[in-house]
Amino acid sequence: MEELSGFEDIRIKMYPMDTQKHKEPHFHVILTDGKKASISIANGKLLEGKLNKRQRDFIKA
Repeated sequence: MEELSGFEDIRIKMYPMDTQKHKEPHFHVILTDGKKASISIANGKLLEGKLNKRQRDFIKA
């Protein structure tokens, strides 16, 4: 797993060859409290997990 970015309580990571669960290109969001989410690279759609508005806005920027 490669960490692409990290800021405040959010880490952005990608796993090579990770196509089993989500068939589209995506990245993983890992929060310091242990919560996780997956986001589509193509359209920014939340594929799995939950993020609050502040976290979503931070990732979009």
